[in-house]
Amino acid sequence: MKKEPIVVIAADECRAFYETLIIAGEQVQVHAFEETDVISKGYCVEILILDSGAAAEKGLKLLRRIKQYCSSVPVIFLTDASSEAVAIAAFKAGAREYFKKPVSVPELQETIIKLLRLRRGTAEIRSSLQVQQPEGVVDTDLALQTGLPEQLLRAVHYLNVNLAAEIYLEKLAREAGMSKYHFCRVFKGYLGMSPMQFLATRRIERAKLLLVKPGITVTSVALRVGFNDISDFIRQFKKLTGVTPTTFKESLL
Repeated sequence: MKKEPIVVIAADECRAFYETLIIAGEQVQVHAFEETDVISKGYCVEILILDSGAAAEKGLKLLRRIKQYCSSVPVIFLTDASSEAVAIAAFKAGAREYFKKPVSVPELQETIIKLLRLRRGTAEIRSSLQVQQPEGVVDTDLALQTGLPEQLLRAVHYLNVNLAAEIYLEKLAREAGMSKYHFCRVFKGYLGMSPMQFLATRRIERAKLLLVKPGITVTSVALRVGFNDISDFIRQFKKLTGVTPTTFKESLL
């Protein structure tokens, strides 16, 4: 299958971040906001990343224009703005994923790879990704592509498999064969966040997938991804996505 480019359109102050974005075997093109030819009719794009920086309204306007020309292309929308209204507007304008910055390179890589698999896979593969895979389990190929050493890979695998259970930092460190202090330092050095922040991010990403399903409640989703405190789930969800779980679910209707 012919691979089309992954296109990044970013505000000037954000473009340097994407110059270091590498997706194995993929072509990544970085453009400025002013380079409107990348959204012209007939231009082939696999995935589009739109980083509005601090100019959220400008980014939303461009997002609406992009979806007019490329309605089938998944768009990942990023912004510095901490606003629920911006997040809602992004989803309503057609964004497939929304991130309030800062976001780590591994987190963005993971999202891109997931979208690529969904776009390129057969119906059988898509079904496997959505239904047959155990909850919370993420392909280790994804972690390998971020360059994780084997010790951290073991810890990440344990975390993914036991996502809905109570997970302690001491146990993750033992899985990696490290002291707790050394594990935290090495983990943050590779993934740009603490192990507990990574755990919260994994749980919220899994929650977003579950909330898409019709008829499922926010409380049920919270419990299924490892949150026994619903208030904490709502707080963490809003912190990472910019909106509450209920608002996120309603934006998909």
